[in-house]
Amino acid sequence: MKKRNYGVEIDSHKKEIELLKEKIRALRGDIGRAEKTLQKHIGRQTAEIRVLERDDSWGDYTGIFSVDKEDAREIVIGKAKAHFKKYFKNGIWYKDHTFGIFLNRSGKKELQEKIEINREKSDVKNNR
Repeated sequence: MKKRNYGVEIDSHKKEIELLKEKIRALRGDIGRAEKTLQKHIGRQTAEIRVLERDDSWGDYTGIFSVDKEDAREIVIGKAKAHFKKYFKNGIWYKDHTFGIFLNRSGKKELQEKIEINREKSDVKNNR
């Protein structure tokens, strides 16, 4: 009858478990990076131009267009300006106030445009 050395077996299993734990940690990091990349693509807005075929199906497209950071910046500033014009430009309570449109980038708010409302004319001056 052969004797088994269970202490050596347990030590080798412990080493295998530690190696597996290291591999799991590395995989979690890889999965996290892949998830971030996927979220960037999911959140990206795109548009396509397609051709309506004779059988009323949408055929080949000429290209896919996406919104880059500069486009998104212009869209968001445009929305802020439209909001200002609708709610504040002709408001009686705001005739002598100065407004600023700020863009929030990575937690930092940057002044993009200063808008002053002239008391007499109630017009909009844009100062950059």
